[in-house]
Amino acid sequence: MQVLGLGLALVSLTSVTGCKKKRKPFPPAPQLLSSTATTQGASLDAGVIPVAVVTAAPVVPPPPADTMSPADRAAFEQTKTQLREIDAMVKAGVVTNPAKPDEGDATMRCDEVESARPRLEALPDAEAKVLVLESKRLCSLEVPILSADKTLKQVTISPSQASRQLMCKYASKDLDKAKKEKPADRRVRDLDARFTRACR
Repeated sequence: MQVLGLGLALVSLTSVTGCKKKRKPFPPAPQLLSSTATTQGASLDAGVIPVAVVTAAPVVPPPPADTMSPADRAAFEQTKTQLREIDAMVKAGVVTNPAKPDEGDATMRCDEVESARPRLEALPDAEAKVLVLESKRLCSLEVPILSADKTLKQVTISPSQASRQLMCKYASKDLDKAKKEKPADRRVRDLDARFTRACR
């Protein structure tokens, strides 16, 4: 009986331990790679080709080269300044800048602009072509109209016949210039009628 009991106990113990399954261990966690070289080596081992990401610095285009020579650029800038001041006088309806009375009237300034015009007309630069058009508008039309208007007003109030004849001569010169530039302009036609009444 004791032998039988011991045998049953061994069978029971064997059946209990035989039913237990061993747990499989978890796979090792992947190591974090801290350097580029290690990453590239690991990628090569895994059959993956590493791709380097390069961040390019923003490209700033160089400033466009000046197409004018230094002498042409100086003439351009001087003419541009002159025309800006002439335009201000025309808009104010005055032939002389009150802030700069010693720098000459609009007609004298236009003489300087027109002497530089052939040089600017020869330049292929687009800015120069725009400036030439502006010089013609101001010095061949606007300033002659303004000057002739002022002169004809003086003619009508001058008591001296000799003074009137001289002023009519100046007015005629300004009027001819404006008529050559834009004969159909209403202001030019009005001035022509006034000149006829005052000087002929």
